[in-house]
Amino acid sequence: MVAELEKERGASAQAEAAAIAATKAAIAACEGQIDLLLDMRLSEQVSESEYVPKKHILVNRKAELRGKLDSF
Repeated sequence: MVAELEKERGASAQAEAAAIAATKAAIAACEGQIDLLLDMRLSEQVSESEYVPKKHILVNRKAELRGKLDSF
């Protein structure tokens, strides 16, 4: 019984580590998209009216992911 609990605990820790890694990767992807969007705006490839809503979406997603990461 104790061995099975230890096995479950190990599996749970691995699942949590995988979820943390995936969340960190998603945060990095959001940061990359924000940087790319800013570069596109600075080179005038996108207008201000296109830039602002997309940036808000990405910033909100990044904040959501950081909150999820903090909950781990």
